[in-house]
Amino acid sequence: MKKPNRTLGVEPEKIAKKVLITPDVESCVHVAETYLKNYVNFNGNKNFTGYTGTYLDKPVTVISAGFGSAMMKLLAEDLFDNYGVESVIYLGTCDSLKEEIGPRQYVLATDAETEMTMEVFGGDTELIETIQKDFEYRGELVNFAYEAPILNVGGIVSSDDWFADEDEAEQYIDEELIAADTATATLYAAAEEYGKKAASLLLVNRNIITGEEMQDKEYQRTAMRQIVIALANV
Repeated sequence: MKKPNRTLGVEPEKIAKKVLITPDVESCVHVAETYLKNYVNFNGNKNFTGYTGTYLDKPVTVISAGFGSAMMKLLAEDLFDNYGVESVIYLGTCDSLKEEIGPRQYVLATDAETEMTMEVFGGDTELIETIQKDFEYRGELVNFAYEAPILNVGGIVSSDDWFADEDEAEQYIDEELIAADTATATLYAAAEEYGKKAASLLLVNRNIITGEEMQDKEYQRTAMRQIVIALANV
């Protein structure tokens, strides 16, 4: 039995089968206005803002889900159960749990552990491999004017609260997890439940060990590669 349509509450034709999820409205608007053609705005229940348009003639929807697992759970279940969405890529940020993984690098989560229950949920292997290969290909095309992309692939932990420091994250550092975010595990759990594809491509905002952080002015330029690769492969 389908779950109640608790989040979007919009007509099915307004949602594409391929979806990008961002954590905030500003990023959602940026993706739509910069990369989508003929995009149309819709506003769902619970302040979910989204746009549907085309990227290289492919229908794509981008939606902001906010931070944390609760809103991601509502949205992901609604997309998979009520709208028949086939594939979702989450474009979030994360804290690095490895000294060598610095801000402005990227993390592709193969799986995500929940802080509360310690359960581990995996992303879609085929989708993750496709994204990884795209990064490698684009890296070969980089010239002197652009910094080569650094992609880190591995397991992460998802917590509703960002870890304050290295001590708070010690358990997950010891487990050799590479990053921490707020929503990936919930998305992967929903995709696993409904037999859908999901991947989480994250931009490293802070290194929790060194304390180094990405500056605000760096975000849009660095996120460009994250967004384009997600749009090409969702």
